[in-house]
Amino acid sequence: MGLGFHIGQGGIDDLGEYIGQMEMDEHYWLQQNGFLMTGETGHLPDPVESLPYFDDVVLTHEEVIRIKKRFDDRKNDVLQISGFTSTAVDKMEEILNRLVAEQKGVSTCAD
Repeated sequence: MGLGFHIGQGGIDDLGEYIGQMEMDEHYWLQQNGFLMTGETGHLPDPVESLPYFDDVVLTHEEVIRIKKRFDDRKNDVLQISGFTSTAVDKMEEILNRLVAEQKGVSTCAD
């Protein structure tokens, strides 16, 4: 089960180009380690910037930028730890970089 990411703000009816997926354990790890805002339930009405895992959400480009800033700040912190690597961080960074480069929002789809 994963949370799929699609370029654009069409929502579930018009998802747009698929650009990647985060598995539940990866998503949880990113939240617990400060890369993503932590939600309460994984469902709406959790803040959309927490990327609620069990609901489909639409985020504006501005919200994507805020998520990317939080992500980058935390990544810069953990890169101070010698030998730090994480496939979850690499995956989310690739997704966020693509969204920022495209200058678009994102639709997520809980698969």
